[in-house]
Amino acid sequence: MSRLFVGKSSHRDLDIAVEQAAGRAMEGAGRAQLALVFTTDHYDFEGVARQSSRLLGDTPWVGCCTAGVFAGDELLRRGIVVGVLGDGAGGLSLGVGISGPVSADARAAGRSAVREAIKALPGSQDANRALILLPDAITGNGAGVVRGAAQEAGSLFYWAGGGAGDNLRFMETAQFAHGRAFRDHVVAIALEG
Repeated sequence: MSRLFVGKSSHRDLDIAVEQAAGRAMEGAGRAQLALVFTTDHYDFEGVARQSSRLLGDTPWVGCCTAGVFAGDELLRRGIVVGVLGDGAGGLSLGVGISGPVSADARAAGRSAVREAIKALPGSQDANRALILLPDAITGNGAGVVRGAAQEAGSLFYWAGGGAGDNLRFMETAQFAHGRAFRDHVVAIALEG
């Protein structure tokens, strides 16, 4: 069975913060299957993407920026949290989709990101399936993103997610996928196993 291993850092230096958070999360993960990277808006988003890709290696990873990050029962108002799903016996399939701009057509962006994510799944009829949505919550209609995603995936998934935020500055957010930082997009992660 897979477990979630979490690392955190509130160091002011981006490289050190990502290294501490990713390093702690990867320590016990064994065979890492997926990493989730959440950062506050205090860091350079492209730098977070670059450093996360370097440290997580071949592990697929996604994430977004938020107003604060949680690690266990602790809220960091400045920091980076990395969660790694690992140490499992296998049997987990996943797909990642990214689409945008959300501001142009939120529903189409949600639908397209989910379509891209679920096409990577083998499609077993009796498997547990889940979708995680991480849309830009500033530039577009979050409800439209969810409507488009639900239109594409239907009710055969467990759903989770949340909008990327910037601590109520309403300037810009970042969504992470495929080793890059995006703006005005939605990331969808489909899991089956």
